[in-house]
Amino acid sequence: MAFFNATLNDQLYVAETTDTDQGFAAFLLPQPPSNQLEGYDISQALTDSTLNGSFILSAYTPDLETKEKTDEFVKEALKLLGTGRYIIWILDITDFSYIENTIFMTIAGDGSSIIKGVPIPLVHNISLQIQSGMKLTATDDSISLGIKDGSAKILFVGPDAPDSNITYAIEGNIPLTGKYRGDINFSSFIERGSLSNDFNWGFQMLIPLENNPNQTAKSEYFPFASGQFPSTTDQIGFDIFIDPTDVFNQAFNRIDSHSIIEQYNSRRTVFNFTGTNKDQSETVLNAFYFTTLGSTIQLIPVGNNNNGSLQARLTFTNGELYSANAHQKHFAPEGDFIVTIDGASSDTAIPLQCGLQGTEFFNVQPRVNGNMGDRLRFITNQPAYAPVYPLPISSPVTAPVDPNASLLNTNYQTSWCTITPGDQNNTPSYVAQPKGSALFSNTQIAASTLLEHSTPNFTFESNDAVLFPMLPYAAIQPDDGNEGFSKTEIENFEKLFVSQIRKQNINSILIDAQIKAKQEYLKSTDAASDIGNNVTTPSGLIANLLGSNNNPIWNAIYLAQNQKTSQSSFEKMYFEDPVEDLVQAFQTSDLFLVVTNNEKLGTTDVDATGAKFHNKMFIGDWTMEANTGTENKYNDYNNIIIVKGKKGKLYDPNDIENSLVTNWQKWTAKDTFAAPSTLDNNGTLLPPDDAQLVIVSQWIQSYFEDAYNQTDTAYFGNFNTIAQDENWTGILVLRMDISGLPDNLTGILSGVRDPAGFRAHHLGINITPVEKGSNGPEINNPSSMFGLIYYNDPDFIQQESPQPIQPNLSETYDFVLLNLKVLFENTAVKSFQSYAQLTTNNYFGTPVDHMGTGGNKYNTMILKGSLQFKGNEALYSLNTDGVNTFYFDNPAINKIEISNVNFSTLQNDPSGNIISNFSINGYWDFKELMIPASDDDPATDFDILSFGNVEGADVSNKGLIFNNLLINMVSPPYVPGQTEQLPKTMTFVTSQITFDQGRSTPRSNSIYVNFALNLQGLTQGSSDSPPSQNGYLTVITDLKVSPIDGSSWVGLTYKLNMGTPGELAGNVGLTSTLLIAWNPTATNDGSAPAVLMGITLPGTGGGAKLISLQTVLKLSIGQIRLTYDTNKSSFLLMFTEIALKFLGLLKIPPNGSSLFYLFGNPKSNGKASGLGWYAMYNKDSK
Repeated sequence: MAFFNATLNDQLYVAETTDTDQGFAAFLLPQPPSNQLEGYDISQALTDSTLNGSFILSAYTPDLETKEKTDEFVKEALKLLGTGRYIIWILDITDFSYIENTIFMTIAGDGSSIIKGVPIPLVHNISLQIQSGMKLTATDDSISLGIKDGSAKILFVGPDAPDSNITYAIEGNIPLTGKYRGDINFSSFIERGSLSNDFNWGFQMLIPLENNPNQTAKSEYFPFASGQFPSTTDQIGFDIFIDPTDVFNQAFNRIDSHSIIEQYNSRRTVFNFTGTNKDQSETVLNAFYFTTLGSTIQLIPVGNNNNGSLQARLTFTNGELYSANAHQKHFAPEGDFIVTIDGASSDTAIPLQCGLQGTEFFNVQPRVNGNMGDRLRFITNQPAYAPVYPLPISSPVTAPVDPNASLLNTNYQTSWCTITPGDQNNTPSYVAQPKGSALFSNTQIAASTLLEHSTPNFTFESNDAVLFPMLPYAAIQPDDGNEGFSKTEIENFEKLFVSQIRKQNINSILIDAQIKAKQEYLKSTDAASDIGNNVTTPSGLIANLLGSNNNPIWNAIYLAQNQKTSQSSFEKMYFEDPVEDLVQAFQTSDLFLVVTNNEKLGTTDVDATGAKFHNKMFIGDWTMEANTGTENKYNDYNNIIIVKGKKGKLYDPNDIENSLVTNWQKWTAKDTFAAPSTLDNNGTLLPPDDAQLVIVSQWIQSYFEDAYNQTDTAYFGNFNTIAQDENWTGILVLRMDISGLPDNLTGILSGVRDPAGFRAHHLGINITPVEKGSNGPEINNPSSMFGLIYYNDPDFIQQESPQPIQPNLSETYDFVLLNLKVLFENTAVKSFQSYAQLTTNNYFGTPVDHMGTGGNKYNTMILKGSLQFKGNEALYSLNTDGVNTFYFDNPAINKIEISNVNFSTLQNDPSGNIISNFSINGYWDFKELMIPASDDDPATDFDILSFGNVEGADVSNKGLIFNNLLINMVSPPYVPGQTEQLPKTMTFVTSQITFDQGRSTPRSNSIYVNFALNLQGLTQGSSDSPPSQNGYLTVITDLKVSPIDGSSWVGLTYKLNMGTPGELAGNVGLTSTLLIAWNPTATNDGSAPAVLMGITLPGTGGGAKLISLQTVLKLSIGQIRLTYDTNKSSFLLMFTEIALKFLGLLKIPPNGSSLFYLFGNPKSNGKASGLGWYAMYNKDSK
């Protein structure tokens, strides 16, 4: 069967390509053959001088699908080849136009030898030379290179080439089948020192370099292994394959493939380790990886007898252009390298450090005592270039950044790795803990009070898909110039790029392992009784782990705890049964976790099953809850959780670029946790949107900037100090929902006009001391917490003497919370400030006309909050501070002077409504009514309203003192985080009003003083229930009045003691009730005042003028009149036409009637005194 088969052009014959072949191999005739054959085998093609054909080799396959394309290919190839015989390698199979695209190796006419050698460029300063005179021999599937005259060799040449006296080969092969089709294959030995010094074995990482036309990037070289030890002259054996057309293995590069094996098998230029040195000793590399204890490790390249492993090898990677036509070069490892370590004598795993921090490592089994040893498996052609460095701060004025863009790309490439087990019974495990926050648990020393480092780990079961970058740092040499990375750049590159990608990729494996381990654990008999083992970090963060230390089940991650009293149990804020993504996030070595969605936090329903987030925490009587990711809107976020476990300033106004909050690319698991869930215009919660990561970062930056610019340093100082403390570690929740207030203040929620802004500015959790307990570390005291509630109504301007804002003008009564400031430090309330306003436009049905001195046009009073401590109990109150006076345009009322308003919240509403009362105390200043002057008489007092200032005066603290006048306020239950203002109903309530007669100030000539009245209370009625329906008889007065019937009315009732009628009434006193009532809606329009004086007589009912005496006798009364004797300064209450009726028929005496006069003490000097009375009988004239 022919090897090279005919094509659509009879001069071109092409090797068949199967699934196992890579590359292109063809045999081209300079002239059409005289006898057309179906094809040629390799021997005929090589040795038949009559054919005079050439071999065309390339990693790339031309398009020969049509005759036209095939003819064109032949035409261009013949132009290049002429009449000579060659083996040529075409770098660009589609372009034969320039000689530099082709590597020519001239062969003899009979194909027996190479008659003109060829230098094959590899990397800068290193080429491969196949010397003239090498013998060519055809095999079934290759062309072999061998000795002909004893001097021709295959060797490396160039300034950086290894010593040709050591590395040369005298035989080789050009395979024409398989994955290495067209390669030059030979075996060689290369000195260890040359691999390090000339080939630069190791890794590269690169960042942009601007303003330097001679250098395309800035790189750092990470040496793979020592070039000195064990010996710099060790000659390490290699089986080498070189494809002159694909030196950097790009032709079949499967970087997008999920298969590690596919990527490995795609390489065409490789230096495969044979596993032995020239002296037949085993090849051992003193690698520059190290353990967490600082010991370096050795790596043993897996050689030819790999037993299913991937043969270790080195491949070329192209670096940056650093001068004209000169690129940096590196020799990157690929395949399996067995881990071992000097002095290892047991099967104990060693902690192989992953990067620069000792809290992230793999527990790997070294090769010892027959154990095969775990392997580092490297794959080349992985991303090595950070296109954006330094990472820009998030800013609305900078160019947008694609949040889905990879941190590293393949503009330049290097090796990544994974860990594979050497023995399936010993699986590697992975440990990652925050830097500076390693986990600690109980020591094995029984009597010790110390905690020792604990390393709960997770089984790392590698697969054929996941790789991660892991660089060796033991030999790194920082460069403060432009040749390499500075120390800071090395640290930043590892922190910002390498470790983040490594952690993210490893997590994808560990999450599956955790799920599997949890399923197995729950099936075990120990699951029901296992209380777990506690571990802690120096920041006081405690986690409870179930099961063994290998693949533990994270039962809980505790964030904070507190107790209501010293005797009560602790209430905790924690993640219960956390999902695997959250567990892995908390184990990140450079932990800076920003959480804006709740996808991985668990439900807040504590009665649900599965992962839960117990999201509430309290300080004192204030309760906050982190409802993360439920009410976010675009660029308006809340309940953001920040977990800081790394060194650095959260926000530094003097160095914003290096602030942790300014760039989302520095955040832990940002795609999983920091991408916010937001509400759309219909209120539907959308899935996390990583396109908003930049916006979130800008929002947080602005949040810290706003706090920094606050002038209220008493409240923001601690927050700003922590923000700029690079050593602070802990937890912050920004704009946290407030779910519970002190009982007496709950009602202020009804006055919150900006519910979206009514949140805690922050809640922080500081370092909390831990103690050793029987089950590991535990916290026996409340967590050290701090926080701030800082609410201001959008219209409120903070000033020394707070002024009210415009209330709801459509309401008679209104309440607004102006501000609320609560500063928490050391898990206690340090300071408290609050202002609110109560608007009252009506009292007792009378509209307020205006306020007095110090008042405002809104008829609004300012209430000030205060905090006092009674022992350990905090007592909050909200009261007016000073006097507020309200004037009325009413003929009966002058003003009401409010001396105090006390706010309180009721706690016993079964429906959960918020019910509050404003208890108002003050002075009720009534007008002094007078009988107008006439032509003959001056104006005369007729003071039936009794209390307040004398006519023409306006003195404070005058009038009827009242207490517990209420304005009742009712709102529906408050839902933490709600954005709509609570509706409220406010009602003027007089049913609980009381009066302090002893301290009130009645006027001296008032009826209250003159008649020694005893105030009974307040009464009211509507137009449908006039006083007469309540049994009051109208008293005719000397004062001209307007009627109050047909209108609402308000009145004060007094007890009037009229003495006793004697034994006929069974010694029952004649006590009447006097009513002084007025129309609250009347105005001072010049008409007679709308007031009324009414009386109810003992023994009467329904307004009758009959007093019952022993049921058979009734005392009848005609007219009741009130007059004022100006000479004696005394009121007279006159009852006329008094007569006695027997059984309602007989009038006694039949021919007359009596008058009854009730009068006050004219010598009382304005003080209450006893009443006097006299009677007069008038006999009817005949």
